[in-house]
Amino acid sequence: MPALVAEDMDLAEAYNRYEEHLKDNMLNLDEMTQSVGPKVVFDPQAETFGTNTKANEFLTRDYRAPFVVPATL
Repeated sequence: MPALVAEDMDLAEAYNRYEEHLKDNMLNLDEMTQSVGPKVVFDPQAETFGTNTKANEFLTRDYRAPFVVPATL
């Protein structure tokens, strides 16, 4: 388990489930390359990922008319 993952109890629990899933599907974790990105925290009041602009970019996209989602309802 990567050190960054082990430091966070919730992330470590999710990682353990991930390892079990791989084992259940006969995939060898030692033969795989893994990476861990930055931790993001969602602000439900603002409906954003705080100051993480990269994560916030995924909250919406350019829509094709007439399938446009208004900015406010």
